[in-house]
Amino acid sequence: MLTLNLSRNVSSLHSNSGAIPKRVEDVMRQVDRKLFVPPVYAERAYEDTPLPIGTGQTISAPHMHGSALGMIFDVMSTGAQPHQPIKFLDVGTGSGYFSALVATAFPNAEIYGVDCFAELVKQTREHCAAAGGRAASVQASLGDGWQGLPAAAPFDAIHVGAAATSVPHALLTQLKVGGRLIIPVGLQGGAQQLLQVDRLRPDTPGKALDMADFRMEEKAYVAFVPLIKKPEEVAGADSAL
Repeated sequence: MLTLNLSRNVSSLHSNSGAIPKRVEDVMRQVDRKLFVPPVYAERAYEDTPLPIGTGQTISAPHMHGSALGMIFDVMSTGAQPHQPIKFLDVGTGSGYFSALVATAFPNAEIYGVDCFAELVKQTREHCAAAGGRAASVQASLGDGWQGLPAAAPFDAIHVGAAATSVPHALLTQLKVGGRLIIPVGLQGGAQQLLQVDRLRPDTPGKALDMADFRMEEKAYVAFVPLIKKPEEVAGADSAL
């Protein structure tokens, strides 16, 4: 049975952002956002607003996560190939909420998260374990989001939870053919666009990345914290977590 709070959370999405697809709503009812925000913000966990999670980062407003989940649903649902598992990468995984949503929506997929802050990687692991179910299978690691996670590539979908100044080529190369990248692009405090980038064709051997192999669509104006690089954090490696 759904709790009142979870029902209120979904209701706020309807009232503030218009109707969301039922399949997205069903997933969001299963993952309690309250588990992914600091205790000091527990009473605001179901508001349709971003909230601080430490290290100068935020958890996005629920309507943004609902929108992003809707944008990857089709490619994640049709990505299965013989001997090739469905894979998802969450860049800037933060406190782990969106990774948990995707794991819940696609129980047969491999879900990876990467963040440049050791504290947030720790949060993702703890929060996803507390959420239980398929969320507990999320694999979070420390790294530079601009470089993605080449060891686990290729991915059916990549979601970036912070604004890049340009689309990172490394993320494009880590998409499967038919895969989709969701990324906000723009300067902090300036105009940012949420882009949907679909991979149409594979690389041409011996040639540089060709943007003609991708289709890019501008989906919405947004406001995200910047996608940053933290070499001193990355150097700590997972042994420090």
